[in-house]
Amino acid sequence: MWAERAKEMAALMMIGEGLVTVVEPERHCMLWKAGPRLWERMLDPFVDHPNMTRVLGAAQLALGFWLAVRQWETEETTRPMERVRERGREFARSARMAAREAV
Repeated sequence: MWAERAKEMAALMMIGEGLVTVVEPERHCMLWKAGPRLWERMLDPFVDHPNMTRVLGAAQLALGFWLAVRQWETEETTRPMERVRERGREFARSARMAAREAV
């Protein structure tokens, strides 16, 4: 259970980080720019090339959504959906049978 929660939190952080990066790449990168000189030099290309940063943010956003959806598709969550689908099929069968009898 804790592993799933950790993955879900990672996905949510990736989604948030990716969204902020897509919307305001320069501002977001400048928030992280404070630190050792090596760190600042590593962030320079992201500040200088905002469109590249947006693309990477969109990729991070997509990866976060993918990870989140994978957490929803566990056996525990798909089992109730299978029951819902089966009930829907039963309802459709009974509706068809009722329609045949009415004719």
